[in-house]
Amino acid sequence: MNRQLYQYHPSVGYTFIPDLKARVQHEAGGYLIRTNNKGFRSEVDFVPKKKGKKRILLFGDSYTAGDGVSNKKRYSDQLMDCIGNVEIYNFGLSGSGTDQQYLIYKEFAENLEHDLIIIAVLVENIRRVNAKFRFYLNEKGQRVCYQKPYFEVQADGVLALQNAPVPKREIPYI
Repeated sequence: MNRQLYQYHPSVGYTFIPDLKARVQHEAGGYLIRTNNKGFRSEVDFVPKKKGKKRILLFGDSYTAGDGVSNKKRYSDQLMDCIGNVEIYNFGLSGSGTDQQYLIYKEFAENLEHDLIIIAVLVENIRRVNAKFRFYLNEKGQRVCYQKPYFEVQADGVLALQNAPVPKREIPYI
């Protein structure tokens, strides 16, 4: 994952850079991304109140975020076009696990009116939930490590958030 599209976030670890318009090189030639004011791939800013349409909040990793395709080609945007009268707020974040997706909900989406929440879980998310860090490529193309938030089960069975706020410093990969 290329860190040039992302910024540090103390609760989640990182988000896309807000209000970004960029062309990303890809094996198929490249694709365009646009982010909203909160740092999620969207052509529109997310608003709290619904305006006549059903609203779905969608959470997931790179498949949901749409790595490899422009915003309009993501399955969330295609689904909106097929269903009609529905808006989908896509909170997909490349490289994230379900733990981070829950934190995205708490930080960015909990107070948004909605009719349905979809969490698009992939098998890879199991490993990501257990991880305490993630590898990225920095602006020099070097592989580096950043810590991430995670949950641990306490002796009383309660989940406790760890590594929050997420440390900002980069850890060199050896």
